[in-house]
Amino acid sequence: EHVQFVTHLREDLDLLDHAKELGFAALEVSLGNLENIEPSKIRTRAEKVGIEVISALGLSREYALATPDADTRRRTVEFLKTAVSALRDMGGRLFGGMCYAVPGRFSGTGPTTDELSQLAEGLHEVAAFAQGCGVSLAIEPVNRYETYLLNTAAQAQALIDRVGAPNLRLLHDTYHMNI
Repeated sequence: EHVQFVTHLREDLDLLDHAKELGFAALEVSLGNLENIEPSKIRTRAEKVGIEVISALGLSREYALATPDADTRRRTVEFLKTAVSALRDMGGRLFGGMCYAVPGRFSGTGPTTDELSQLAEGLHEVAAFAQGCGVSLAIEPVNRYETYLLNTAAQAQALIDRVGAPNLRLLHDTYHMNI
């Protein structure tokens, strides 16, 4: 199965047809910019074409789960729930990527115990919401040039085990893990 990544899918729904014609089984729609998508139109077209819709994102700068700022964590959880809802409305069932971190944001050290607790707490709430939507989350550990929070499969798996949600899984992207 193959995936094609799309960041803007508002007017040109023919991309779904084209991806299917090229042999793609799924189309990844970025949820980082929710105003650039119309979930109900995407769902209708994806079902007609017979292609699966999946989604991924890395957090933008105004968001963070690993922060002492409780308001920022709350806004981030709400944003992620909105993204999960958009995916559900597109008919998708898999939401993944660096949904736990801002690409390129670093602390100068490895993740602290508090940061890992904050990640676990936020992901637990998002995973519970996603489960009610029929959506699985897949967190993606990435290389040290993209984040300091989760760089190995072992670190990501430890966080998944800590959260304990049945719909929280590990996404192995060997390119982003290997740079």
